[in-house]
Amino acid sequence: MELAQDGDLLLEDRFALDDHLAACAACRREFAATQRLGEALEVLPQPPLERIDVERALERIRDELDAQQDERGAAPRWEAPRDGRRRIVAVAAAASIILVAGLLLHDLRPQDRTGSTTTALAEQTVEPISFETAEHEVVVGAVRNALLRFHGMESDRAAAVELFEREMRPARRAGWPILRFVERSLARQASETEPSLALAAARYLGERGDAHSAGVLERVLEDDELRPEALLALGRLGEVALPALFRAVEAAEHPVGALSVMVGIGGESVADKLEELVLQKERGESLALSRPALLDGLSQLGPAAVPRLLRLAAWNLEARAEVLSRLPLIQGGSDELARLLNQKRIAASEVVYSALAILQPLPALAWLRERCEETRERERALVCLAAWSGPDPCAVVLRLHVDGRVDRDELNHVLREIAERDEESLYEFTESLIAREAATDASVWLELLFATDHVGATTSMALLSLATLLHPDDRQWAALGVGELGAPAGARALIAGFRQIEAKERRLRAACLMSIHSLLGESGVHEAVGVSSPRGMGGLLASLDEVDRRARTAHGVHRVARALDKCFDESLFSRKSQPPLPFP
Repeated sequence: MELAQDGDLLLEDRFALDDHLAACAACRREFAATQRLGEALEVLPQPPLERIDVERALERIRDELDAQQDERGAAPRWEAPRDGRRRIVAVAAAASIILVAGLLLHDLRPQDRTGSTTTALAEQTVEPISFETAEHEVVVGAVRNALLRFHGMESDRAAAVELFEREMRPARRAGWPILRFVERSLARQASETEPSLALAAARYLGERGDAHSAGVLERVLEDDELRPEALLALGRLGEVALPALFRAVEAAEHPVGALSVMVGIGGESVADKLEELVLQKERGESLALSRPALLDGLSQLGPAAVPRLLRLAAWNLEARAEVLSRLPLIQGGSDELARLLNQKRIAASEVVYSALAILQPLPALAWLRERCEETRERERALVCLAAWSGPDPCAVVLRLHVDGRVDRDELNHVLREIAERDEESLYEFTESLIAREAATDASVWLELLFATDHVGATTSMALLSLATLLHPDDRQWAALGVGELGAPAGARALIAGFRQIEAKERRLRAACLMSIHSLLGESGVHEAVGVSSPRGMGGLLASLDEVDRRARTAHGVHRVARALDKCFDESLFSRKSQPPLPFP
C-alpha cells in the first residue's frame, strides 16, 4: 500500500492490490486513511525561502578557514603565496556549491502568473490519485479492439490468435501485462452488457491462459451465458485448470459440464478424483452427480481407470457387477489388466478373476495358467478359465494335462463347460492342431475330447477322424466316437469328408458309415456312399442294421467293411455292363 501511495507499484501488482482491497474491508479502510493523510500533507504551505547572500557566505567561509589556521599555529592561508592556488580552488568550489543550491531553491519555489515569489498551496485544487495513465487507457483500448476482432474470426481460431498476438506484440515488449488485461476484461464484462467481448476473452484465455486465468474462468462459470465457453476454455488450458474443474464438479450448479471437460483432459489426477468422488457417494455424502455418471466418466479415462475400478469393486461387493460392467467400455482396458497382472502390480482376488472373465486379455493367459498350477488358487483359476471364449483356453487345458500338474477330472470339467457354452472353440483349436501338424498334441487332444463325454465335442472328433497326421487306429476310434456321443452335426461332418478317405482305409470308412447310420439313418448312408447297385446297398444297410442291434465291436467294423467293398464292386460292374452313350 505504501508503494501504491508513492506511485512506485508495478501495474500487475496494482491489479492484485485492487482485487485484495475489493475483498478485504480492513485493508480497504487502512488504505483510504493513508490516502487521506497523504492528501492532507500535500496541501500544507511551504516554508518561506530567503535569498542567499553569496558574498557574505564566502566571507564567513574565509573567516572560518583563517581561524582553523590560527589554532594550528601557522600563518593564515590567505597570506601564504605558495598556497595561493590551493586557496583559490577551495574558495571556488565552495562558492559553486552555494550558488547551485541557491538557484535550485529559487527554481523550486511555486510562482503565480504575475511572477510573485510565493503561492498559497492550500488554495490549490488537489486531484484524486489515479493509477491509470493515458498510456494505460490506450493499451486497454487496444486490447478491447483486438478481442473484438478475435471474436469475429471464430471460424479460424488459429489465425485469430496469431493476429491478436501480432497486434499486442509492441505492448508486450513495453512490459504491459496483456494477459491480465484480458482477464480483467472478462471479469468486468461478465456482469455487463457486451457478451461478445467476454466470449472473446474466454476463448483467448483458453488458447493462451495460465493457472491464474483458470481462476478467472472459474468465477465466470456462475454466468449462465458464459459458462459453456468458459468450460471449453478450461478444457483447452489442460492440467492447470483441473483444480478449478474439481471444485466445479463438487458444486451443485454445473457439475455435468465440468465432469465432461475434466474427463476430456484425463490423466492420473482426474482418475484419482473420480475414484474419490465415487467413494464419497458410497459413504452417503451429498454430491450433485450420481454414481453411474461418475463411473461412466471414469471408464472414459482409458487404462488409468482399470485399477481404480477394481478397487471400487472390491470396496462395495453389492455394486461389484455394476462397477465391473464398465471394464469393456475402457479403451485398452484388456492390455492394461494383463500388464498389471504380469508385472504383479495387483494380487489375485475374486475381483481380479471376475475382471479376467469379462475382458479375457490374451496376454494374461500365462498368468492364469500359473494360478491353475497353484493349489491355493486352482479352483478359482479353473472357473475363470472355463468362462473364457475362443480356442486359447483349450491350449491351456492341453498344456496343463501334458505337464500333469492338474488332475484330469478337473480339466475334463473345464472342457465340458467350454463345450456346453461354445463348441466352436473346440473345433477352432482342433483345426489349429491339424494346421500345425502337431500329431502328438492332436492324439492327446483326442483323448481329452473322449473324456469330456459331451455332444459338443463331436464335430472336433469328426475332424480328427479325417486328419491323416493321426494313427489309423486313432482316426477309427474318433469316427466311432461321433456316433456314440450322438450329435447329427458330427455325422454331417463325416459325410462331408467320407469321399476323401482312400479306399484302402477300409476300417475307417466302415467306422464312419456306422456313425452316420446310427445318427442319420439310411438317408445319411446313401448321401455318403453315392451311386451304388441296389443289391450292394441293400447288403450294406443290412450289415449296418445288424451292427446297430449289437455292440460296436471289431467284428462289426470288419463286417461293414466287407459289405462296403462288395457294394462298390457291384456298382462298378453295373456301370461297365451299361451300353455306351451314342455319339451326338
